[in-house]
Amino acid sequence: MASTVEHLGHYAHLKDGLRFESQQKLAFPDAPRLQLSETCLSQTDRHGGNSQQNPTPVVVRQGKVRRGRASVKSGVDSMELLAKAAVGKPGQLGDCPFSQRVMLTLEEKHIKYDATYIDVSNKPQWFLEANPEGKVPVIKHEGKWIADSDVITALLEDLYPEPSLKVPDEKKSVGSSIFGAFIGHLKSKDSSDGTEAALLKVLVEFNEYLQQSGPFVNGEKICSVDLALAPKLFHMQVALGHYKQWTVPKEVPEVSSYMNALFSRESFLKTKAKEEDVIKGWEAKVLGA
Repeated sequence: MASTVEHLGHYAHLKDGLRFESQQKLAFPDAPRLQLSETCLSQTDRHGGNSQQNPTPVVVRQGKVRRGRASVKSGVDSMELLAKAAVGKPGQLGDCPFSQRVMLTLEEKHIKYDATYIDVSNKPQWFLEANPEGKVPVIKHEGKWIADSDVITALLEDLYPEPSLKVPDEKKSVGSSIFGAFIGHLKSKDSSDGTEAALLKVLVEFNEYLQQSGPFVNGEKICSVDLALAPKLFHMQVALGHYKQWTVPKEVPEVSSYMNALFSRESFLKTKAKEEDVIKGWEAKVLGA
């Protein structure tokens, strides 16, 4: 028999500033709990990754049941999460900012979860047949695997309304241009091509927003947009610092304070990837650009 992964079409979201409604359905045959993983190097969490098949994939289980007493409509004691494993380190938390976004949401809402880290370079055949795109993160809810961090976080907000991470519609796209500008500068081979200036521009715009409406995107209280931005800003700081000797510009002090506030939260410290794994995760993008 097969369980179904549904992208819950009734959840319409703003993703990178564009409204979309996910309708994809994926079927997963019952199979052993194998470690899967997804390459996390694109601007969204719809990654391709290495689809090379291995008839005898390594099985690695690593997970922790987190604290939390949030009310669960399904009555499940803890939620199952599949997240990316570190490159070359099966079973170890990886560098995917979209996986971390889901984990941050779980932590901030004090939801118990069991995380399994997925080795994207060694996807088993049964998973590829059911889900050729091999996406992470994925959570299991009421026997169904749910993919896509936008869909997952919207579902978690519905299932666990307190503490609320909701944000008004007009604020959902705040800061959405930063990640693309960061990647553009990271991949650039020409220091005069304007990519660094483009990144500074969007950071200045975000800085001005924070000056008026901060310290977080929704004011004094952290929200879902902050949890989406935090991993991306961490990748920006680590990857650009390593590959470009870049630091957060002095022209954006509010952004610097914002990043420090997010990075020092207990939820972030628990879920962040090691800097060496972030660097390794971007290596192919940088060297292959």
